[in-house]
Amino acid sequence: MNDSYKNSIILCTYITRSNLRIKRNIAKSFIRRGFVKVNGVVITNIRHLVKAGDKVEVLDKLIVLKY
Repeated sequence: MNDSYKNSIILCTYITRSNLRIKRNIAKSFIRRGFVKVNGVVITNIRHLVKAGDKVEVLDKLIVLKY
């Protein structure tokens, strides 16, 4: 497996596992509508990979991953 993918998670999965408790279908809708930013850039691809240290915002609210 490529090292760049080893410590990554798909954006939609990241959001559903976050502190916001958003269901997967809602997370996908938010991403497609442009309500999600990664490192300050609007992302509309639900399969975008989020890496450790990336800053993810949904509706301008910073989210953190719950383990």
